[in-house]
Amino acid sequence: MLQRILISAIGAGLAVGLVTAAIQHVTTTPLVIAAEAYEQPDTAHHHHPAEDAHAHSHADAEEHSQSTAVWAPGDGFERTFYTSLT
Repeated sequence: MLQRILISAIGAGLAVGLVTAAIQHVTTTPLVIAAEAYEQPDTAHHHHPAEDAHAHSHADAEEHSQSTAVWAPGDGFERTFYTSLT
């Protein structure tokens, strides 16, 4: 009897989780993707007067940009999977 209750509870939890993930994918994910456009760092180099004393080479700038890279899930299945997982 306990086994039947446990299986029913797990099945109900999975079903509700899948429905919730589908609703979130349709309603919330487009808003998040649109908002990410505002989170992207500006890639243009802004000139600061304090930098006049230091000449930065292209290699230094490239090294700096690579060290600040942040992981993000790719579009498509990967994004949907990680969003549904959380």
